[in-house]
Amino acid sequence: MNEERATGGKKVLFIVTCTKSKVWTEGKDVPKYVPAKEAYTGQYMKDWLNSDESKRYPWLVFSSKYGIIEPDHPIRNYDIHFIRHPGAISETTILRQILFQEFDGLEIKNFDIVYFVGSLEYYRKLKQVFAKAGMELHYYELGKRMA
Repeated sequence: MNEERATGGKKVLFIVTCTKSKVWTEGKDVPKYVPAKEAYTGQYMKDWLNSDESKRYPWLVFSSKYGIIEPDHPIRNYDIHFIRHPGAISETTILRQILFQEFDGLEIKNFDIVYFVGSLEYYRKLKQVFAKAGMELHYYELGKRMA
């Protein structure tokens, strides 16, 4: 089944969560800045990178510090929780990213369906921000068939 039929011809985007586990915490000699898709080493990112969806659909990363970024966007080590840390990215900044920012030619507002892969806690908070942008954010469990 091709992805156009699976999604009813709609444009689909995935946003994958950051993880507390990062390449710097593994005791490796790592450069100061590493692309986000390589920096986050937690289970959500590992599962995403091994999924069929990661190869078939465009995707971005949600970072508690940087907001929504490209998978190749360089990041440095940090330890910030999106909901419980005053240094986290603001909802206002995320809203602006959704409405106005372009990510390697992708504009979130131009997608028909946006899925979030990550914790339910982060999903619920981001869902509220997407609603302010007039968009719906859907939760996606890897390994489940796309509805």
